[in-house]
Amino acid sequence: MNVSRPGNSEQEFFITLQYLQPISPLTKTTLRGGLQLNTPRLLTPEGVAAVVQQSRAVLWLPEDYVPVTVEKPYQRLQRSHAASLITGIHDDTYQITRLNTWIGGASVAGLDFPTDGNAYIYESLGDGYQLELTYWSRLLANAALTIALMLIALVLMRTTWENKILAVIVVGTVLCAVMQFQPEMVKQGIASAQYGIVALFLIWVTHGFFQCRHCCAAGSCNTEQSPEPVELKSEPVGQSEQAESRQIETIERNQSDNVLDIPEDDQQKDDPPKEE
Repeated sequence: MNVSRPGNSEQEFFITLQYLQPISPLTKTTLRGGLQLNTPRLLTPEGVAAVVQQSRAVLWLPEDYVPVTVEKPYQRLQRSHAASLITGIHDDTYQITRLNTWIGGASVAGLDFPTDGNAYIYESLGDGYQLELTYWSRLLANAALTIALMLIALVLMRTTWENKILAVIVVGTVLCAVMQFQPEMVKQGIASAQYGIVALFLIWVTHGFFQCRHCCAAGSCNTEQSPEPVELKSEPVGQSEQAESRQIETIERNQSDNVLDIPEDDQQKDDPPKEE
C-alpha cells in the first residue's frame, strides 16, 4: 500500500482497515459453541511478517452469550478482574473509549463500525493471527446447571450428612484445581449455577429439619431404650439348702401320690397259673 501525504515522511500515522469474513452462526439450541476469527497480518514490502509488539481484538457478542475460554496467544484484558463467583464474566464495554487511545494518540477512525451486545477485549504480545474462543448460552447454562444440582440434591437427600459434606468437599476441591487453569470458566459456571446451589441446600436443610422433628416427636431421635436393671437377691447358704431339700421332698411326695393301688383280684388275674 502506497501512502502519499504532505509533510515529513517519518511522521507516524494511523490506518483503519475494515474487512468482512464469513463465520459460523451462534448456536441457539446447544449449551456450548465456538468461534474462529482470522485477524489481519501485517507484511513488509518484501512479503515478510512485520514486527508487531502488541495486538488487541474487540469481540462483540449478544447479551445472551458469554465467552468462557480463549486459546493462546490471546487472553482477556485485565484477566484478574474479568470474572467473579457471583456475577460471572464481566464485559469490557465501558473500556471501548479508552481502547481508542491505547497506542498513544486519539482515534482517527473515519468509519463507525456497527456494534451490538457486549464487548470483550483480548490482547496478545506480538502478532496474533487467529482469535479462537468458546462461548456459552447464558439461558441454557443456567437451566442445565440448576436442573442438575436439583437432581443431585434429591438423590443425596436421604443419605447422611457426613456423605453430603464429603461430596461438597470433593466437588469444591476439583473446582479449585480446575480454577488454576480455567478461572473464567469455573467462575462463570458457579455464577450460572447459583440458583441450583441455593435450591440444593434448601432441599437438604428442609429434609433434615422435618426428619429431626419427626424423630424428636417420636422420642427416638438417635436414642436407644436401655433395658431395665435386674436386681439380684442373695440368700444365705443355709436357706438355699433348706429350699432345695423342700423341693426334693415335694417331688418325692408327688411321685408317691401318683402311684396307683392295684386290687388283689386284678393282680391275681394278671399272674400266670402255677403248675402243681
